[in-house]
Amino acid sequence: MNYFNKNKWWLIAVIVLMAINTATLTIFWLERKGQGLLLGGKPKGAEAQTFLVKELVLDSAQQVQYLELVKAHRKSTNDIKRELKNAKDAFFSLLGDSTASEVTIKQAADNTSTVEIQLDLLTFNHFKQIRSICTPTQQAKFDSIIKTAVRMMGPNQQRRQGPPRGMHQGERPNGSQLEDSEGRQSPDGNRPPPNRK
Repeated sequence: MNYFNKNKWWLIAVIVLMAINTATLTIFWLERKGQGLLLGGKPKGAEAQTFLVKELVLDSAQQVQYLELVKAHRKSTNDIKRELKNAKDAFFSLLGDSTASEVTIKQAADNTSTVEIQLDLLTFNHFKQIRSICTPTQQAKFDSIIKTAVRMMGPNQQRRQGPPRGMHQGERPNGSQLEDSEGRQSPDGNRPPPNRK
C-alpha cells in the first residue's frame, strides 16, 4: 500500500499521458479517413463547392438551390460508394478462391463496372442539374470551368505537389540529375541551367 502512495503522482502522470496519446491518435485517424473536421479540414468536394459558387457568382437563391442539390448528391453517392466498395471487395475476394471460374471473375468485374457507371452517371446528372439553375451567362462560365471543378472532387484532389516520394527536387525517376546538353546541372534542380555562351 505504501508503494502506491509514494508513486501515485507517477501513476496519475502515466494515465494522463496515455489519455492524451489516445486522443491524439484518434484525431489523426479521423483526419486521415477524411471524416474529421477537428483540425479545420474540409469534407471532400468542399473546395469544388466554394469554387463553383465563387466562379459562377451564384446569387443567394441559387446558392440555396445549389446546396440542396449538393446534399442530395452526397446522400446518393454515399449509398453507391458503399455498394461499389462491396462489389470491389467481392471481386478481389475471388483471388483467394482457387475454384472461381473465369465466368465468375468476369461477372464480379462487370458488377464493379456497373456500379462505377452508376456513380459516374449520378455525378454527370448532378452537374447537369447545377447547370440548369444557372443563367445563360453563368452556363457559359460553367462550361468553361466544369473540368476543374470535377478534378477538385476526384480521388486525387489532395495529391501532394513536388517530386514523388524518395525523389529529390531536380532528380529524374532513374536517379540522375537534370542537366543541360553540356552536362551542367541545374542550379535550382528544376531545369537545366541556361546556355551562357
